[in-house]
Amino acid sequence: MKKVLLSDWFEFMFEVDYNEWELNEDERDKFIEFSSKFWEFKGEDREIVLEDLKRDEGILYKKMCDWNESEVVIELELNMICWEYSIEDYFRDMFNEKDECSEFKLFSLRDINKMMYGEDYNDDDWEY
Repeated sequence: MKKVLLSDWFEFMFEVDYNEWELNEDERDKFIEFSSKFWEFKGEDREIVLEDLKRDEGILYKKMCDWNESEVVIELELNMICWEYSIEDYFRDMFNEKDECSEFKLFSLRDINKMMYGEDYNDDDWEY
């Protein structure tokens, strides 16, 4: 398993290509200013662990909630709700160890889903 630090994820999130979005110059400047402050990593750096994805508790989960609820992101319609995309979907896409498109291949789908839906989660429809 590749070692991925919290700071790696924060940096990845900041470096999203904003040119793909239909923002005028003022909106883009406002967004980049907000994003550079929002995604600035503070704290002790360490490897990402599964518990960082835990619903309502994990550091990455809470950061994604803050992102989606931030005034600037809502105003510019860049939160996940506008894309009909969930934090759960995002974590499965970002951290799935078996998905060749995942940026950080760290965890199984079953483990990711357990962090999202609780320890008793057992959906046999998922491919593991």
